[in-house]
Amino acid sequence: DLQNKHSQTLRCPCSNMIIPHGTFITLSPVVHQVCSSDFVTDRWLLIMQNSKIKANSADWRNKAFSTFSLLSNLCQLANKTINDAIHHFLLQPFIASNALNESDFDVQLSAILDQFFQSTILYFGLLVETEQILTQVDQPYFGVDGDGEELHEDENPIGLFATDEMNNRKTVKLVFNLTGPRTTKSTYFNCICAFNISCQVPARIYEIDQAWAQTPTLKELYKVPGSVVSCSATNSLMLSTLECYYEHSDCLPILMDFTKKQYFYNVKNPVWFVIRPLVYNSTSSRFPPNISISKIIKNMAIERWNPSYPYDQFYKSCAPSFCTYSKRVHIKTIAEVIITMISMIGGLIFSL
Repeated sequence: DLQNKHSQTLRCPCSNMIIPHGTFITLSPVVHQVCSSDFVTDRWLLIMQNSKIKANSADWRNKAFSTFSLLSNLCQLANKTINDAIHHFLLQPFIASNALNESDFDVQLSAILDQFFQSTILYFGLLVETEQILTQVDQPYFGVDGDGEELHEDENPIGLFATDEMNNRKTVKLVFNLTGPRTTKSTYFNCICAFNISCQVPARIYEIDQAWAQTPTLKELYKVPGSVVSCSATNSLMLSTLECYYEHSDCLPILMDFTKKQYFYNVKNPVWFVIRPLVYNSTSSRFPPNISISKIIKNMAIERWNPSYPYDQFYKSCAPSFCTYSKRVHIKTIAEVIITMISMIGGLIFSL
C-alpha cells in the first residue's frame, strides 16, 4: 500500500546492502539437444571408431569418429563453461542501499542478466575462434591420418631435391607441398588450405573396388547433406550442419545402413543399437536444422537461460527494518490562522 501511495518518496533502507545474486536469482539453462543426444555418447563413438573403411578417402565413415568426438568435447566444454560462469555470477554481490520497487528491480535485473549472458557467450565464442586462428596461422601438418582424410598428395610435406650431380655438388631444394581437400574425381586441389582455411568438399560415402588393381578405386555412392570435409577436424565440424541427423530426414537411415554394414564387417562380435534422431521444434529451439554447427557452438549451444528472480526473495534478503516517505499536507495561510483565532475568541466570549 505504501508503495502504491508514495512510490516517489518511499525509502526503505536495506539491513543487508550487499546481497549475493544467488540469494534471489536462479538460472536453469537449456542447451541444444545434440549435447545430450545419442550422437555424443560413448557407445555411438565406439561404433564410429570401428566403422572406417580401409582406404585413404574422405568417406563420411572415416570422418565420423573425429567429428562426433570433437562435438562431444565441445558440448562438455560448453556445459562446464556455463556451470562455472553461473557459479561465479551467483557469488557476485548485488548492492542496494534501499529496497527497490518491483518495477525498478525487474529493469535492473534484466540489464544485469543480459550483460552476463552476452559476455559469457562472447568469451566462449572467442575461445573457439582463437583455436581456429591458431590452426590457420600455424598450419599444423596432419599427414594422411587414420580418418583417411584426403588432404595431402603424400605423407611428406617437404620435397627434397638434389641437383648439379655433374659437378659432384649437391644443392638441396625445398618444395613445400600445398594441400587442400578434394574428392576422388579430382586430380588436383581446387582450394589450398594455406590460403583459405575454409576450403571444403562435401562428405560422401564410397564403395571400394579393389579388383586386381594394386591401388583400390573408389565409387561414390552417396553425398551426405550438410556434412563437409575441410582443412582440419575442427573446420570440418564447424562448416557442417546437423540437418542429416533429425527425424523425418532421409539421410540418417541411409548413413546408418552403410555404417552398420561396415561395422559388422570390421568387428568380430558387434554390438549395435538404434540411434535416436534429433527432433526439431521451432517453439523450443532457436537453431534450425540447417544452421551451421559453428553458430551453435559459438553461441555455447544455449537455447534458453531460464532466469528467475522473484521480487519477494530480494525484499526478504534486503530485510528493511523501517521505511520513510514524504507526504504533502495542507498548511493554513496567515489570514486563515487569524480568522480561526478570531472565531475561537468569539466563541469563548459567546460562551461567557
